[in-house]
Amino acid sequence: MHITQISQDFSVSPQITAADVTEIANAGFKSIICNRPDFEEPTQPVFNDIANAAHDAGLKNASE
Repeated sequence: MHITQISQDFSVSPQITAADVTEIANAGFKSIICNRPDFEEPTQPVFNDIANAAHDAGLKNASE
C-alpha cells in the first residue's frame, strides 16, 4: 500500500481494503476517511467492510 503524506496531519492513499486496515492502524493512523461512493467501480470494496475492520482495529472512520 502506498501512503502519501500531504501534511503533518493528513495522508492519502489509493483504494484500501479491509485487509489493509491493520497495517494502517499499526502505522499510527487514527482515522480513515472514505471519499468514494460504494459501487463507483465494480471491483471496489464496499465501505461498510472497511469501516467494520477500522472499528475492530480501534480506528475512527468517516464516509460521505
